[in-house]
Amino acid sequence: MKLCLFILVSFALYCSSESSNIQNHLGSRTPYRLKGNKNDSQIKYPNCKDSKIWMVIRHGTRYPNAKDITKINTRLKELKLEILLRHRLGKGELSDEQIKKIESWTWDLDLDKEKFLTLEGQDEMIILAERTRKRFPGAVKEKYDNQTFLFRYTATQRAQQSARYFANGLFDKKEAQDVIFSPAAKVDTVLRTMEYYQDLKYYWMDGYGHDLTYRQACVSIKNMFENFSSKGGPSASFLFTHSGTILKILTHLELFKPRSHLRGDKNVPDRTWRASDIDCFGANLALVLYRCKGVDYVLALHQERVVKLPMCEKELCPLKTLKEYFHKSIYECDYTDMCSLKKDDL
Repeated sequence: MKLCLFILVSFALYCSSESSNIQNHLGSRTPYRLKGNKNDSQIKYPNCKDSKIWMVIRHGTRYPNAKDITKINTRLKELKLEILLRHRLGKGELSDEQIKKIESWTWDLDLDKEKFLTLEGQDEMIILAERTRKRFPGAVKEKYDNQTFLFRYTATQRAQQSARYFANGLFDKKEAQDVIFSPAAKVDTVLRTMEYYQDLKYYWMDGYGHDLTYRQACVSIKNMFENFSSKGGPSASFLFTHSGTILKILTHLELFKPRSHLRGDKNVPDRTWRASDIDCFGANLALVLYRCKGVDYVLALHQERVVKLPMCEKELCPLKTLKEYFHKSIYECDYTDMCSLKKDDL
């Protein structure tokens, strides 16, 4: 009940003057429109040309799961009436503006749409694709060719549709229909506490908490290096996945690593590991291969912004340097072995 009340009151605050502040702290449910880089200028370096891009993208904004839809359809409507009644009795501290927003609030979502991609999620993917194409015209060709482009997604409606709407943003409508997809594979203490809880959860479940967790991402890292090291293969690879995968890859690349482990007994307000920033809906990581005077370099972008990988001296990092640093990820990536239960562990 407390969670339902929090959601409904948050809606009222969302519609007030503090809305942008609240939207920025919704953990992994933060909308991408608040995090994406709207500057779509081509990213250029002297004597360099972008030739390949490998990009992993979390699905766009989705609807809640069945359990939450049921709660919203029932309990939130009851809470709405209760809040309005108490306000008429002179109780509560909500403003008239917030009360009006609650009065106008409606919700009627069918259970069969649980976790489906929303209209906002569709727009997130289209706009992300349009900006990506403009930034890297060398790697992302104007015309679709199934030998040049690779699209892969997990076996969920939200990932599949994210891939399709992303394709709609890359190409015109006719070409988008021809795309071949690979088989599925302000300080509010309550809000900040919930946000930290989620950061803590994902830190230990998908981040730096246990090394085995992020070592699993070697499969994806290896795939990227194999593509960048080959003369052939697709020049643009787009992989649509989920929160856990994005976080594991970011951790494997040593990005957003806190100075010490996150703990449940202490909130770290200035932490770099913050799901609202690094794992929102539509979160993405792009690695772009540049050819500079005959030498290959890699540029990393998170949420469409250039980031310097910790093991590199500059933003534009020699491919050779990265391959040496991630030697084990490339040549000793045995997913089956690392995830098997050893006799000594029994």
